[in-house]
Amino acid sequence: MPERRNAMPPWPVIRISTAQGPRQAVAPLVVSASRATDIPAFHVRWLLERLRAGHCLWRNPFNARQEQYISFARCKCLIFWSKNPLPLLPHLPEIDDLGFSYYFQFTLNDYEAERLEPGLPPLEQRLETFCRLSEQLGRERVIWRWDPLLLATSLPTEALLERLDSLGRRLSLVTDKLVISFLDIYEKIRGRLAAHTAAPRAPLEAETAMLAQGLARCNAGWP
Repeated sequence: MPERRNAMPPWPVIRISTAQGPRQAVAPLVVSASRATDIPAFHVRWLLERLRAGHCLWRNPFNARQEQYISFARCKCLIFWSKNPLPLLPHLPEIDDLGFSYYFQFTLNDYEAERLEPGLPPLEQRLETFCRLSEQLGRERVIWRWDPLLLATSLPTEALLERLDSLGRRLSLVTDKLVISFLDIYEKIRGRLAAHTAAPRAPLEAETAMLAQGLARCNAGWP
């Protein structure tokens, strides 16, 4: 869905032509694609069809009755959020030809031992994809996200920092930026986390400080 800040004025509303007839659509400058689902991993065909058409229909994933047409007429930048953008790579030249600027927020965690992210390609393959993207687009257009930072029975603070450092030594060669977040226990995931054999949990306040300090030390030593 499009990014929007409370301090910004409302997006312009324009008329568009759809298969259902004329409709009103908002026309933001920046479109986030998407934080509700992994579009680069699972919906490449849909994405290309919508970019060619110049608009899409957004529905609230938590309330299907809330929907809104979005026009790309004024769009200056697409932000792709993904844990596996590999399926989109062959189609980036077409997106370039359509005149869109874009960059990637690439979530790359190492929770393989805990099996917290089932369905993802192996870590080494995701690292290779990250490097390919950086080589193709430039390191400034591929942002590394470790999201979220969490602890588990087999993953105390020191071990998590070791994994961060291991990835950071490699990814610092191909990106300019790391974004982190700490686990926030939403009600909808509380039961799943409680039932998981790895017993994942959010860091305590003291552990959060240790992670932040440790990450700063790691960053100072990265190439």
